[in-house]
Amino acid sequence: MRKLIETLVCVTILTGACGNTRTSITLTTTITAPTTTVISTFSVSATHHTSLEITDAGGKWPSIAIGDDGNPVISHYDATNQSLKLYICDDSQCSTGTNRVLEVIDGASSFSSVAIGDDGNPVIAHHDQVVEGRPWDFHLDLYICDDSKCSAGTNVTLETGDFVGKFPSLAIGHGGNPVISHYDALHQDLELYVCDDSKCSAGTNTTLETIGDVGYFSSVAIGDNGNPVIAHHDDSYGDLELYVCDNAACSTGTN
Repeated sequence: MRKLIETLVCVTILTGACGNTRTSITLTTTITAPTTTVISTFSVSATHHTSLEITDAGGKWPSIAIGDDGNPVISHYDATNQSLKLYICDDSQCSTGTNRVLEVIDGASSFSSVAIGDDGNPVIAHHDQVVEGRPWDFHLDLYICDDSKCSAGTNVTLETGDFVGKFPSLAIGHGGNPVISHYDALHQDLELYVCDDSKCSAGTNTTLETIGDVGYFSSVAIGDNGNPVIAHHDDSYGDLELYVCDNAACSTGTN
């Protein structure tokens, strides 16, 4: 009779405050038979969880991009102070970094999306939820950083009106110009703002899809042909949909 001996070892070691460091050595198996010995080992290296900002209501609706230096850049919403913030990591592991306040307006930037421009500087599309005491007056805004650390910058209002600019998603077009998909909550439409230049001094807002309640939680990317493509949620039917632009300006396309 063949004799089979199997040994399983599973060890997990937790160190660091609040579980910030986790080291796992997992599953070592030895199988011994009269003529064959097989040893297999599976190990997991250390993983790290780092708290960047500890506030009552910071870090809501974050968006991340990787800078030209390889370090993460994170836009987020501080609900307590109703402000748009940007966390700039000092290294690829984000062991340290700087949290910058970009815009302080009632309800500013409740949703944001960050990308890195062709000049290496972050740009952040965000939804300005309350303007001049009018809770229904929403804006689509774009914050353009002056340098890679966003030590200063300029906020540009792109679209104004009732309930525009929700769930923005930002990509950089092949010409270096920002492209932003967003949701018009009043008309329940998917819309796309295409900037004319890298500073978005002017641009065109186009309504892409109007049938049903469309454009929720949109996400835009630039195809290899330079044309935007936008994934979005159709809340009328619970569908995942994709709008494919025919050109870089997305003057026409197919949903």
